[in-house]
Amino acid sequence: MSQGKLSAVLAVLLVLDVAASAQPRGLRRVRQVQRTSIVVTLGVANPQSHGRLREFWLNGPSGSAEFRVHLNPSLSLGGGGDMSLLYFNEAAFATRWPNVPIKTKENLFVGNVYIDAAYAPLPASIIRPFFKGQVGALFVTEAIYRQVIGNVRYTYYNVGGRTRLTLGVATGVTWAFDYNFGLIAEIKATYVHNDPAIGLLLFGRAGIQYKF
Repeated sequence: MSQGKLSAVLAVLLVLDVAASAQPRGLRRVRQVQRTSIVVTLGVANPQSHGRLREFWLNGPSGSAEFRVHLNPSLSLGGGGDMSLLYFNEAAFATRWPNVPIKTKENLFVGNVYIDAAYAPLPASIIRPFFKGQVGALFVTEAIYRQVIGNVRYTYYNVGGRTRLTLGVATGVTWAFDYNFGLIAEIKATYVHNDPAIGLLLFGRAGIQYKF
């Protein structure tokens, strides 16, 4: 084979090799942009208003789970749920109503299903702050204590048993210590619309994110 033909063959092989090696990188970039993730966090829920809830219920454990679709390195959409338990404060009830027997301890379960959008301004950093806006629906288990004494009805508390619209904002950081795994810490405020007993809930949680 002449030197000219050999050079031409080598040139073609070189072009094919470059094209073959470039294609997977391109595909990997597409997969990276369009990745999905699961986020699970645990922490505490703190009722901030109104007085009807804060008077007899304390902070309690809280958790969340969500599924996210990453539209690009900075923007993602997600859906998930918050689950919290607020503990009944027997001492506060006994102080407020000293002559009224305490019913079965009525802890409150709070569930919130939501969709959200998140923005991370520093997607290439190991420590990545993020901001979220959420809209959802919240349900609180019902807790009612009434008595009729001398034809007079006394209501000691009446909360929950309703589903309400919620609006939420959250901020936090993700520590991306691995390509697939990250640690998350966040604080979140959820406003409960048009509920006489529950106005604002605060959450502080930490957890893990897994991308796939």
